[in-house]
Amino acid sequence: MEIEKSETQIQKEIKDYLEACNFLVLRMNAGVVKKGRRYIHLAESGTPDLLAIGIVNIWFEVKRPGEKPSDDQIEMIHKLEKRGERVHVVCSVDDVRDIIRASIRGLE
Repeated sequence: MEIEKSETQIQKEIKDYLEACNFLVLRMNAGVVKKGRRYIHLAESGTPDLLAIGIVNIWFEVKRPGEKPSDDQIEMIHKLEKRGERVHVVCSVDDVRDIIRASIRGLE
């Protein structure tokens, strides 16, 4: 029986794969964090988890299998896509591999 991976584990596997493919990968943290008496404002709520920068730039919202993006995430995905950004919801390295291959083929 296969043990389900956490979203964090899936993100790490995807980040490692993308870096092995020579992408610069930025992990995006969204929301607000309280540190002592101060609040630290991170990326806007709904921002996808990873930004892969390379021959093509691609945003990835990482989910566990069967999970769906939140309303904030869907809204941000639409905002990014309206600006011509490539955004994908993924749940595995295999998903990412297929997207990268298709994106690179699209440049040929």
